[in-house]
Amino acid sequence: MKVENRARLWYGKYIYRAKFYLAGINRTYYCKTFADFLKRLEKQLTEDPNKSMSSVYAQKALAEIDLDSIEQFMEWRDKYTGRGKKGFMLRTEGSSASAFGNDLATLELFANTIPGLAVEYSMVDVNIPEGIKYFVKEPKRKYRLYLKGANLKNYPTFRADLIEFIDRYKVTNTTIRPSRSLKEWFKTPTTGWGGWKAQYCFGHYYIEYDDPSTHMLLSLMFNDMITAVYKLEKRPL
Repeated sequence: MKVENRARLWYGKYIYRAKFYLAGINRTYYCKTFADFLKRLEKQLTEDPNKSMSSVYAQKALAEIDLDSIEQFMEWRDKYTGRGKKGFMLRTEGSSASAFGNDLATLELFANTIPGLAVEYSMVDVNIPEGIKYFVKEPKRKYRLYLKGANLKNYPTFRADLIEFIDRYKVTNTTIRPSRSLKEWFKTPTTGWGGWKAQYCFGHYYIEYDDPSTHMLLSLMFNDMITAVYKLEKRPL
């Protein structure tokens, strides 16, 4: 099992995390039952694929969905997560998801009910100093700053401002490197297929840098959207 060196448990209370990819999981949003999910699929499958390129992509995505796997996922989700349920939390982004909890056996039970599902299990090791993140190898950068997961309706210019800020320093000696997922988010179109992603900032997006003064620059511009800053170090022997 992968060990994550963190100063705190996930969301302040979870020891274990199970990460997985399941085609179609993004289409279970707001579906209370599997029947609701099937109705949504039926509607999307009957749409005219010639309306737009986005519809063509949607048709291809729908063809990858395994209905049995989705049904099993929704049964597990409804039994163990959500309001009124204790012990587990589910976070999804597109067709990828992470389930958090303190009962590893129940997390493994979910994975074992879906044949062929590849799950990466991790556990937290909190025996490290606050504000330090350890790595097996020497990290490329010295600091990492995490952004806040949020609906950007109250921060309408945040995405554009952050892109402009990072671009401004590309031709300088100041090192500012967005994470891979953050760079992909920058490329997300604001309209059409997948445009909704541009309206949300996710909590696993981060920026790495070398000069500690860069934190001050980022704070001056985006203080409300910063959640944590870590010093990156190689794990002591």
